[in-house]
Amino acid sequence: MAHDIETKRCKLLTLHYVVRSLAMSLASGFVGAYLLRLGFSLATAIAIYAVLYLTRFAIRFGAAAVIRRLGVRRSLLVGASLGGLQFLPLVFAERPAWLAIWVLTVCVGDCVYFPVFHAASAVCGGNGRRGRQIAERLFSGTAISIIDSAP
Repeated sequence: MAHDIETKRCKLLTLHYVVRSLAMSLASGFVGAYLLRLGFSLATAIAIYAVLYLTRFAIRFGAAAVIRRLGVRRSLLVGASLGGLQFLPLVFAERPAWLAIWVLTVCVGDCVYFPVFHAASAVCGGNGRRGRQIAERLFSGTAISIIDSAP
C-alpha cells in the first residue's frame, strides 16, 4: 500500500516537472522574442539571459535562509507566484529599473522554488527506484527542450 502511494507521488512530481518545464520553455521563447521586439539586440538579449544565470548563482545561498524561514509550503507558493508574476515587470522592461526588477523576480522565484522541488524529489520514491524516477524526469525535460527548439 505504501509502495503504491510513493509511486503515485513520484509520478505526480514527474508530471508537475513536465508541465512546468513545458511552460518555462515556452515562456523563454516568448521572453526572448519580446526583448527583441522591445528593441534589444540579439547580443543584448543573450547578455540579459547571462545576467539571469549569474544573479541566480549569486542569490542562491541567501534563498536557502528564506526557505528555512518560510517553510516548504510557503516557499513553493512564493516561488510559483513569483514565476507567474514575472511578466508584470517584463511589460516595462525597456526601462532599466523594470528590467532589473524582472531579473530579480525571475531569479528569486527560481531560487526559492527549486530547492524545495529538489528536496521533494529526494524524499520521493526510493527503494531501488529513485535512479529510474530521476532519469524519467530528466528525459522528460530534455525531450521538451528538444521539441521546443525544433524548427
